Amino acid sequence: MTPESFRSLSGAFCRLWGKPEDYVFRLMQLWNETFAIGYFETRARLKAISTRNLSSLTGVEFVPYDGYRNIPDKRAFYLFMDDDDWAGPDLGPVLSAQSPEEHNALLWRAVNIGSPQQEFPAFVWGLNGRCMTNNYAVSSAWLNHLQMLDEVTQHAAASATLARLADIVQLDVAITASNKSPCSSVSLDRGLDGNFSPEKLAGLVEDYLVRMKTLLPEHIWMAQWVAPLVAETVALFYQVSASRIA
Repeated sequence: MTPESFRSLSGAFCRLWGKPEDYVFRLMQLWNETFAIGYFETRARLKAISTRNLSSLTGVEFVPYDGYRNIPDKRAFYLFMDDDDWAGPDLGPVLSAQSPEEHNALLWRAVNIGSPQQEFPAFVWGLNGRCMTNNYAVSSAWLNHLQMLDEVTQHAAASATLARLADIVQLDVAITASNKSPCSSVSLDRGLDGNFSPEKLAGLVEDYLVRMKTLLPEHIWMAQWVAPLVAETVALFYQVSASRIA
């Protein structure tokens, strides 16, 4: 990835997000002005943690993103993850226990880790019937040989789609987690709150590290499997913080 290629790619993401086309590009520039461990390296290391996690799951076929051109058409449930998010070891068994012919979609408890606007360092949501991030999967029968992909690949679109669907099962499990690290676009947007200064960004990372020290087992009571992934992520941001450019 280069700044030039990132500018064009991030513009499409900004349009999807409803932000100015250079918004994420400016976040990248601010990050690189603040830390020697740059934005691209940080994101790549977060992606590596996620890829190792998702690739290790049994009963799951992990398909890396390629513009949705490489998705196999199978009898299964389909789940769409961001490149820095995680899934637990029960994901495959839980989804395979359900019938794609009987249920259009599945919902389960959302898990958020590290959000700057969250009271706790991690939070397991209740069963509220909402598609909140990556806490959903849709059936191959409903996808109709992948013809309905555009309705569910992005979380915002999926939320609207699932709100209209019948035959949705809510599972009382926490089998995926949304990693709102300081390099998450949402965390940067909410944490900076319009203040694009190195001091504000460095403080955001420091606040994250302080808050993650308070993580207790009860915060992840249904998702203890996230603990080693959190530890690996926190270790990365200690390195990022120590790389602060004077």
